Amino acid sequence: MTYSGWFLLYPRLGRLVLLSLIPVLGLMLAMHSVLQGADIVGLQLAYTTDRFDELIYAMTPAQLEGVRLHLAFDNIYPVFYSLLFSAIVAWGIRALPVLDGFIWLIPFAPIAGMADLIENACMAPYAGNLLEMPAAAIFFMSCAAMVKWQILVMLLLFVVVCAVLRIAKQLGFSANT
Repeated sequence: MTYSGWFLLYPRLGRLVLLSLIPVLGLMLAMHSVLQGADIVGLQLAYTTDRFDELIYAMTPAQLEGVRLHLAFDNIYPVFYSLLFSAIVAWGIRALPVLDGFIWLIPFAPIAGMADLIENACMAPYAGNLLEMPAAAIFFMSCAAMVKWQILVMLLLFVVVCAVLRIAKQLGFSANT
């Protein structure tokens, strides 16, 4: 199977994104310390007002401030991990012809990024007082977060399979046997 020129752009773009991820990873580590153990994934997947409010009430004022600060920077990450996962998936497919049929996975990383941005858009208007967040916004935020996490887990598993197959190929094992 042959690919057009756009396909070759992803590995190069991935290297650029990987280099630019260094400061973003530093920011993520800083955000992790700011969150001070706040259950951000629990908030993302609360689905109901009762569960969401329960998680908010369980947080300390410092954790709530950490969640608000996290929201301020959480629109940066989806762009970077979308490009990075697209590049890694393209790299895996390009390096292993046996995986040619998985080219359809490449657009899933930007879909996960868009779901993350939708999740952030549902929560951002209520960052000042998260307890005012309506049930519909909590539900849509949770649905978007679930889509994001499912896609990212699927892509991560694919990346692991690609890595294992590349190692096997370098060790002389054939993917056709």
